[in-house]
Amino acid sequence: MASFCIQPEIKTHPFQMISTPGSLTMKTILRLLTLIAVFPLLLAAADREDLLKESVNAFWKATLEKDKVKAMAYVHPDDLNTFLNKPSMIIGKWNIAEIKQVPDANQAQVKIDYSMETYPGIFFNLSRTDTWQLVDNAWKLRVEDKSVLMKDIFSGKTKMSNSAPKEKVLRIRPDSIKFYKMNARQPAFIWIENYLDVPARLKSVEVDPALIRVAEQPELVNPGEKARIRLEYIGAEREKENLPAQVIMEIEAGDEVTRYTVPATYNYINEAMKWLQG
Repeated sequence: MASFCIQPEIKTHPFQMISTPGSLTMKTILRLLTLIAVFPLLLAAADREDLLKESVNAFWKATLEKDKVKAMAYVHPDDLNTFLNKPSMIIGKWNIAEIKQVPDANQAQVKIDYSMETYPGIFFNLSRTDTWQLVDNAWKLRVEDKSVLMKDIFSGKTKMSNSAPKEKVLRIRPDSIKFYKMNARQPAFIWIENYLDVPARLKSVEVDPALIRVAEQPELVNPGEKARIRLEYIGAEREKENLPAQVIMEIEAGDEVTRYTVPATYNYINEAMKWLQG
């Protein structure tokens, strides 16, 4: 006598798949579709950054070789005249430290660590952040025309650049200063950048009077401006290296008085400078 096995009916949702060996769930399929959609965008972003790195390195290589004509190929067309009128730099090395792309604006901020000859045969390690812009699928360097600002810069006060923070703060830069052993007469600068809605008043600057002289200081820094404190090393110690000091400032903004401390190093010398010194 034949036997019959009646299997229960399996009800499924119209959009639900039965998971069986070798089959894909709806969640897996959605993930795959998302990956397929996003993958070209990821590739495009990677390609753009690779292209940017190539352009940046080519520009700095041309700068190292003092080939201004070759470097022009990587300068924004609107800034060529400004670039040609700028004095040439003598650099020893460079390195791309950081890249921040702004996709919607087709721009990128590129931080470069480099060494530049500031005195014959003496190279100092410096950093700068440049704006690069995508023009017809090619990255071009924006060159700022600072000639209209030179008078204010020499007087120690100028308008701030577009690198302002989003929040309203009083910014003190740099984080530390150095007085170089190989050129003790080279001054150091501390900049007060006012991103507040009220003026900032420099109430005091405290230094060791046997080491540092305050050669220049602002009284008032208005909103949207920055001003500098010029400091000079006057100490008699010339033999010992990398000795610590500090600069203490009190700044009044509105009803608040804030105390800032900036570490300083005098007789500063690094390994590269020691080698140059012999």
